Amino acid sequence: MIRTVRSLALAMMAALFALTVGVPTALAAPALPWESVSLNLSTDADTPLLMVSGKLPESTPLPATIVLAVPAGAEVQWAGEVLGGDPSDDPTAQPTKTTKGGQDLYTFTLTKSHIAQIEAIVPPAMTTANGLYSVNFSQVAFADAPEYVVAIQIPQAAQLSETPTGTASLAPGPTGFRYYQQSFSKVKAGEPIAVTFSYTLPSGATTGAAPAATGGSSMLVPILLVGVALLLGAALVVGVRRKMNPPVAEKPARPAASKTRKPETATVADDDEDGFSTSEAAPKVASTPKQVEIADDEDAVAPAPRNKLALFGTLAVVAALLVSGVIAVSSGGAAKTTGDVITKVLAGGEACTQAQIPLAFPQGTDTTKAAEELFAAIAAVPSVTQATVRLSTSSMEIGYCNSEANEDMIRAALAPTGYVSAITTPAPSADGTASALPSATP
Repeated sequence: MIRTVRSLALAMMAALFALTVGVPTALAAPALPWESVSLNLSTDADTPLLMVSGKLPESTPLPATIVLAVPAGAEVQWAGEVLGGDPSDDPTAQPTKTTKGGQDLYTFTLTKSHIAQIEAIVPPAMTTANGLYSVNFSQVAFADAPEYVVAIQIPQAAQLSETPTGTASLAPGPTGFRYYQQSFSKVKAGEPIAVTFSYTLPSGATTGAAPAATGGSSMLVPILLVGVALLLGAALVVGVRRKMNPPVAEKPARPAASKTRKPETATVADDDEDGFSTSEAAPKVASTPKQVEIADDEDAVAPAPRNKLALFGTLAVVAALLVSGVIAVSSGGAAKTTGDVITKVLAGGEACTQAQIPLAFPQGTDTTKAAEELFAAIAAVPSVTQATVRLSTSSMEIGYCNSEANEDMIRAALAPTGYVSAITTPAPSADGTASALPSATP
């Protein structure tokens, strides 16, 4: 389990030093039997963090004194009890330390939980050469346990050089990561525990996260469509309104004589040097501009009916575009059922290849809900565009691009649903013949 990295306070470090005197007495107590031990390692190049967890049987009475170990010289970040909820609520312990056989042994007492954990920064277990990432993890078992589980965090986009075999498998991890996991049974104290594997990363991928092309990115296209619809709609509305109501100031004034009858006295009117009429009939002509202005206003009182229809039509188109865009965004590619086939589009674009995964539904399973669980699980895998569940053949077809994902990643993402069958089914090869799929993740 990934936990938030914590730094020890200065007071805790002083307490560790002061309590070291009592270590021999604490270690003299009989060792409690572990139910299981887990070693969780992040392969961060700068500060690889090792989390060692031990679980006591539920029947073990509390308080109980336990011992956990990390490589000698490892810088402890936190030690305490794991309650299973918010990590900030987990009680911090004040362990005592002793070094033996290349390991630092930390002893402390559990009072509220049967799970103990210690977190420490350790030397890197990964090397890189020519684009190949090689992981070499080794540890000596510090106590007897029915099972030790080693989980090494790798990028989601990592492509393993070899398919995991035996007790090794891939498991889901936090966002951007997954785990290379291997278990060891009936381990005795002092036995070596080693995990070795290598992987490569697609071009453009980083060691800390998967490529951004996930199912969630399919929402980008509908959102952009809605934005474009809004801009076009606003532009259309503004254009129609300007056409319906042009500014009065922009309309040139027409000469008064163009809309009035020529006065009868015009023939006897004399103009002075300034060009103004001195005729007594001039007052009759002076009323003409008022008549013209009224006539012009009457022409622009109301828009024509066809302009109203254009406005309403534009608004209707914009509303339809908005509704369709909102539906597309909210649905996020809803699953479509046709007979016994359930299909869901997870992202835009076309798939480069296809994986066929055999399924096994326990009796009484609600297959519709099971399909939704499978779709939700596969959405986290980069570049998956579409997934189809065929109930008649109990299989699932996933379209994806193998430059960003592979079948191991798909199987690892689907494994937690519990619907992946251990039986493989033939998949068509490039020449149309059948070829066997790799074994399903245990």
